Amino acid sequence: KIGSKSYHSGINHSEETSIKNMLKMAKVLFGLHFVDHPPTHRRSTWRKLVSSQRKKAIMACFRMAPLHSVTRHRAMNMFLRAYRELWLEAEEDIRARLIEDLCVSYFYRLFFFEQTVARNLRKG
Repeated sequence: KIGSKSYHSGINHSEETSIKNMLKMAKVLFGLHFVDHPPTHRRSTWRKLVSSQRKKAIMACFRMAPLHSVTRHRAMNMFLRAYRELWLEAEEDIRARLIEDLCVSYFYRLFFFEQTVARNLRKG
């Protein structure tokens, strides 16, 4: 799991594992973005499915119970706390590790390139 504590306990992971984790996060972010911004070719289909009478009925239901005064369930607070601890705090750790991996591989390639150039100059 992405947000498990045992996963981020300092164990070195392979490049494949890092890529899989980034893809999992990308899928979640894509899903959240897709909910907020549906594709334009599907918007018209949704509008056709919901008749004006149903729209009026839905709006009447929303007006009956003001959402700002609805009490929140205790489970929501537990979810938010777990989300913050297991996802957001772990995300910072993954970002830092990703930056370190990218920098190390860049400097390794640069060092290898410089050695190759120096070797070629000595031969030539």
